[in-house]
Amino acid sequence: MKTIKLLAFIGLFGLLTVGCANDDNSIIKKPDEQVDSNQKKVGSTFETTGIFDFKHAGANIPFEFTKTNFIVKTSALGQENSNSLLITLFVNKENVNKAVLKQEDGKYLALFLRNIKENSMEINMDHTFDTEEAANKAVYPDPSASMGSHDGGQFGWLPLTRSQSNEDPIELPVNGKYIFDGTAFGGGIYSYTFSNEMIAFDAGAPYEMKILKHNKENNKILLEGLGSKAGTFYVAQLKNIKENSVEIARDTKSTKTEAEAIYENNQDVSGNFTEYIKEASTSFDLPLNGKYIFDGTAMGGGIYSYTFTNEKVSFDAGAPYDMKIIGYNNTTHKILLEGLGSKEGTFYVIQLKEIANTSVKIARDTKSTKAEAETIFNSSADLTANFTEYVKE
Repeated sequence: MKTIKLLAFIGLFGLLTVGCANDDNSIIKKPDEQVDSNQKKVGSTFETTGIFDFKHAGANIPFEFTKTNFIVKTSALGQENSNSLLITLFVNKENVNKAVLKQEDGKYLALFLRNIKENSMEINMDHTFDTEEAANKAVYPDPSASMGSHDGGQFGWLPLTRSQSNEDPIELPVNGKYIFDGTAFGGGIYSYTFSNEMIAFDAGAPYEMKILKHNKENNKILLEGLGSKAGTFYVAQLKNIKENSVEIARDTKSTKTEAEAIYENNQDVSGNFTEYIKEASTSFDLPLNGKYIFDGTAMGGGIYSYTFTNEKVSFDAGAPYDMKIIGYNNTTHKILLEGLGSKEGTFYVIQLKEIANTSVKIARDTKSTKAEAETIFNSSADLTANFTEYVKE
């Protein structure tokens, strides 16, 4: 069993053992017993993402949360990073989250999270299990189990604070185009198109707004107008976010100071909240976006890049081409693609591993028929090609 050891500097350089934390079956309810009538499944993605540090005796151990992964970044301590894949997220009546994750060694971690805020949280990761079912049934830990003596590998609740070493990238809870049809009320058709860098608004004369900040707790977004709207600032706010709709309100200000005051206060924006419906799309919700680069010049190669959107992936090794996404598996992180332009008639399978805010490992297979590519895409086995680390531009 793979072991993840976290240097915690407790007493005389103690070790927090996570991967072998204590496979204690005593905290599992028997199959014929009710696990927790107040526990309910709430999804399979983390709502709070970014890098959070466990600080002790002057040392920082970083934990990274992406939408789909929990990464213990112990490489700075001379050990391998640990990357666990989120399978299911539960919550109980005390609003404590339980994340069931599959570790790289095949075991399952029950990770508990509480007091989740934009810049802090507490986690408990004392127990791993041989099966997903056992992790699903793990009893919620004692709320008073504070960080203590660490006997038997039990460490209780660990306080984490958001890392200040670098600014976490903005990840909005919505993406794509959302439309409000106001023609029945004597108005027009209005739309917002969201990415993690900009929001475009169209009421007949479209313009773009650059995202400056996003508050994950109240979903306020501070924006700066571009082009014809340069010098104007906005605060948009999102509510009742659903799979295919969102309510949006917005305030407009002539100075950044005025907009920041609205963004930073605890009240909702003053504009009316209007429901916008997501435009039907064949796009896929990939766990990453933007351009990722591998510099192979030191090994006699070139500079290679992948650029990801939810509709296509572009590859550039000197002669760039595009590949249309026709399938995505959010468990294996495999992407099924069809070549476009000069690559029409060629099919590809890309697989992603160790997905982080600033890097990802990528492997790819190329096939001449869609059927061959689909066989690889549908297999639970990893691609046979080498995984290479690409760094986000």
